[in-house]
Parts: sequence; C-alpha cells; structure tokens
Amino acid sequence: MFNFIKKYWLEIVAFVIIAGVLVNDMAPLATWINTNSDGVHLTYAAKYLYPAHKGSAPLYLLLGHLFQMIPLGSDFWRMVLISVIGTMGCCLLIYAIVKELMKDNKQKRLWGILAAFIFVASALVFSQSIIAKYYSLTAMFGLLGYWFVLKKKWLWATAALGAGLATHPIILFFIIPLGLFNFRKFFTWKSALIMVGFCLFYLYVPVVTKWNPSPNMWGNTTPSSQIVDVGSTALMLTGGLAIYDFPKRILDTIGLVGICLLLSLIPIGIWIIKDKHWKNQLTWLFLLPIVYFMGDLAPQTYVYMYPAFAFAGVIAVMQLSKMNWRFVASIVGVTAVMFVFNAYYFNIGTTLDKNLMANEFVTKELPKISGSNAIYIPQQGWEWAAIFPYNKETNQNILAVCTGDLGSEIYLNQLLDNGIKLNMEENVDMPKRADLIAESIIEMNPNVWTTVGNDPQDYGAMVVKASKNNSPFVGKSYITQKQLTAVRWNIDNPYGIITGHIEVSNWVNFNQSNRSMLILGMMGFIGFAFCWFVQKIVFEKKEWRLGNVKDKFKEGIK
Repeated sequence: MFNFIKKYWLEIVAFVIIAGVLVNDMAPLATWINTNSDGVHLTYAAKYLYPAHKGSAPLYLLLGHLFQMIPLGSDFWRMVLISVIGTMGCCLLIYAIVKELMKDNKQKRLWGILAAFIFVASALVFSQSIIAKYYSLTAMFGLLGYWFVLKKKWLWATAALGAGLATHPIILFFIIPLGLFNFRKFFTWKSALIMVGFCLFYLYVPVVTKWNPSPNMWGNTTPSSQIVDVGSTALMLTGGLAIYDFPKRILDTIGLVGICLLLSLIPIGIWIIKDKHWKNQLTWLFLLPIVYFMGDLAPQTYVYMYPAFAFAGVIAVMQLSKMNWRFVASIVGVTAVMFVFNAYYFNIGTTLDKNLMANEFVTKELPKISGSNAIYIPQQGWEWAAIFPYNKETNQNILAVCTGDLGSEIYLNQLLDNGIKLNMEENVDMPKRADLIAESIIEMNPNVWTTVGNDPQDYGAMVVKASKNNSPFVGKSYITQKQLTAVRWNIDNPYGIITGHIEVSNWVNFNQSNRSMLILGMMGFIGFAFCWFVQKIVFEKKEWRLGNVKDKFKEGIK
C-alpha cells in the first residue's frame, strides 16, 4: 500500500481535490437549479420504488434506493452522491484510457490527469455532477465500455454498455459509434443476449406498479405505455427544432462548447481536422452528442452533450503531447482557472440557489394548500411533480392537474373519475383547448390552487388561490405554437442555459414551424444516399470515378 501511495501520490492528490470540490458543491437539499427539474421526483421514485418519467431509468432508481439507506445527509443529498461518484468514475476512466492510448509516452500519467481536469472543469459537466440526475452515471458506463473495447474484452464492453442502456438512452451516443467501428466484434449472439438481459431492467415499471401501487403520475405503468411514452418523446425532440431556429442553435452550441472547453478546442480541432482523424471512433464519440443537440427541440437537452466532454479531454491531451510546451502551459492554466471558477459558481446553497427554492417550495409553499378536495394546477411541470412526494410525506390527498396532459382524452377521463369538474372543449384546437380546460377547472371547482413565478433565476414560485383574475392560463398557451417565419440569430448566455434560467423564462416559448430540422436532415440523408449510389454503383462499376469525369469533361472542352 505504501509503495502504491508513493508511486501514485500525484494522482491521489488530483482526484481527492476533484472529489472534495464536488462533494462540497453538492446540493444539500432539493434544488431545481442546473435544469434539475426531475431531481425531486427521481428522489421520490427511488426512495419508495415508484416509476419515474419516461423509461424510469430503472438501474439508477434501484441504485438510488440502496443509497437511501446511507445514514448521512438528506434523501436528495444521497441521490446527488450517485452523480458525484459517476463523475469521479468518469475521471478515473479518462485517466486510464489516456494511459492506454499513450502507452509509449513517458508522461502519460500527467496527460491522463490533465484530461480528467479538462473534463471536470467544464461548466456543463460540473453542473450535472452536483444534482440528482443520471447523466454522469450513464457516461461512466459508456467510458467503461470504451475501456473494455481498447482492451478487446468485447463481452465485458457489451455488459458495461448494457448497464448504461438500463440507465438512460444517452448511452446510444456510445453504442452507435462503438458498434459501427467494431461491428463484427459487437454483433454476436452472446452480446445480443447480454443487451437483452439489461433491457429486462425496464420491467421495473410494471413490476413495482403491481407490487407497490403508486399514483399514476406519468401514465407509463405498462410496458406498452412505457414504449409509447419514450418513443413519442424521442420523436418530438429529435429533429424537432424549427429550421428558422437552427442558426441560433448553432450559435448557442458554439457558446456552450466554447465556454466549457475554451483553449482546449484548439488541439481538438487540430487533431480532428488537420490530422484527419475522421475515421477514428474517438472523433464520433466526441461529435455525435453535439450534432444531436443541434437539431433537438428543447434547449435544456444540452445535458445530452455530457458524454462529448469526456472524449474532449482525451482528444485534447493526445494532440497537446505533440505541441509546444508554452501552449500546454496555457491550457493547464486556463483549465485550473475554470475549475476554480466553476467550483465557486456552482456551489449550490451558497453561491447558486442560495434559498434552495425546490426545498422551500415543498416546505413553505405547498403547505398553503388547504381545505377539503383541494385541486392543484401549477404552471410548470416540476412544480406539478413536487406535489406527489409532498402528499406521500404529509399524508395529504391534494389532486394535481398537469396542464401538459390536458390534450389527452385518457388523462381528462382520469381527472373526471377523481371528481374534478371540467369542460372537454372538444371543438377547439390545441393548445388553446388545454388553456380553456384549465380555465374551466378553475371556474367549476371550489378549491383550486395554482403557482405564480417569482424568481426565474432559481426556479422560484409561490402557491396562490386560483381565480379567473389571476389564472396564468387565461389568454396564453402553456406551450406557444408560434409558427416561425424568420431566421433567428440571437444567442443566449451559456451559463443561463446551464443553470436553467433560460429554461424557466422561455419554457412557454417553444418556437415551432412546419419546417423542422428532421425534414432538413431527412432531405440531406436522402441526397447523400443518392450521391453515394451514383458514385459506387454507376461510376465505379464503369470505372468512371468522379475525378476522372472532371478530367474527361475538361478534355472534351479542349
């Protein structure tokens, strides 16, 4: 043990510093900051073994249930601890990956440490490491899979990626590149069985629903409804961005990636573009999450880029090892400054979200709801989800209405079955129909409560008695179906996107058009497929390559 400490003392000091800073910045109580809109209900689902939204992240919830047995901190803090461990696991794996890729470099250990710091010093990674979310854990499984690929341990790699698949779909950003670049090694009957085995984790929802009945928060308590919910969300988000918003999204993406990597983008760009590493799987492991975000409908899905920054550190140091020491020193200095700055900026409860608004909302605002047959119809989804753990912990039975589901006939019938009076408004198009139904609930029921935002920076909101005069749904849509007709070039503050300020202030302003990025992407794919077909099938078959066609055309002119 002493010899190990003597040999690796620098690594131990570096990783202890990272772990210490992350633990210090962890959210001590419930917070919604850093677009952590799901943190409260994920804690609730893990503690009581209930379903969560969409696929329910079953492996994450099961692990969270075990962490709830730790006799330290609050329920929320124990869930955040998983995020810290996930990020620390990523740091250790990045270090190990760099050592493996640079095994002939005498300074590989130092490069591995620097790669880990480039990763964790990025604002996006830092923000997601100190809240109750599953992105760091999923990325850790993905990096573990890549590590086993480097070691050519294919079944272990499949198992690691399968664990990620049982956690969150962003593992596809690992599976797709690794699967394509190692097709014959991955796609065997043994690996297929392993993947199917991990997919069985998604039986979590019907199993726990049968064994441990819970409020039907999400309408995904059967395998079929679960698949429909995940599929419909993926279709809505993927390529859902309006073409007119695409220039703005490019600028926002550049801002986010730029503020996270700063000078490290230079060696990354050199490695990919100048050194032409387009056929290296590392390139696509880095680029795929970023490219996906560019066409995604919701700006808060920037969190899906988390895996890209793990490989950013790896690529950066591989190129830096060939560059001038002065530039390397600049990268080290900038990374150190950003690590210190983000450690200060993202200290939840001290610098950021000082009042811990989510916890304050549950402990101070929700108790305002009083009287029998109380109905709660808040503006935002995270405020709606908070009522379920509140009901459970306080033994209340406040009926919650999710405005985002008011277009569903099944959901409306569920509300009617619970004794809530409303007008169906069947001959009105969405989203105006949802607004009118929300208004009818307020007008036709005696004890209805809603929320009014008071501090968008920290997701703050107050619970108030609902009436026609103060209804937030009168005259405006929950999701504005505004048809864009002009290209947008404005850029948002990257830190405003990361903390969630942009999410709260712009949530009702999803800009849509009848021309989405999905259409543009499909047209591009079809065009590429046609060009490939012409090149491979027509010209190459006749030994007429495109380059030869140009030469023959010039000869014909002469």
